[in-house]
Amino acid sequence: MILVDNAYATIIREQDIIISPSDMNVILSTIQSHPAVKKTTTLLPICLPAVSDEGYIYLTIKYSTSCIGILYASLMRESFLECMQAANEVDSALKNEEFDKTLVKYTKDFYTLPYSDGNISFI
Repeated sequence: MILVDNAYATIIREQDIIISPSDMNVILSTIQSHPAVKKTTTLLPICLPAVSDEGYIYLTIKYSTSCIGILYASLMRESFLECMQAANEVDSALKNEEFDKTLVKYTKDFYTLPYSDGNISFI
């Protein structure tokens, strides 16, 4: 998932993880309430009983810039290093292409459109 400011910009998921819109709001609220996640790559367990039998999913969060975050959700805590490596690769690609500036611009433009109420999440 890619986060821009306080919204999801894009979501790509594997078939074994199905996250409802309300669970996505819980994830976003949890991330926004922990400002420390913007400073370093973070593993954040979050309780979402509807998503996994154990009741937890594990979020790997890396902020590429102060407003663009890369988020991986996994059912296994052990996949943190794998997810961190993938987040680093996405981060490098964003920086090499200067895609981050374009993503921020278009996301902000979308949320200022007259038919947008600012509470839309992409699924």
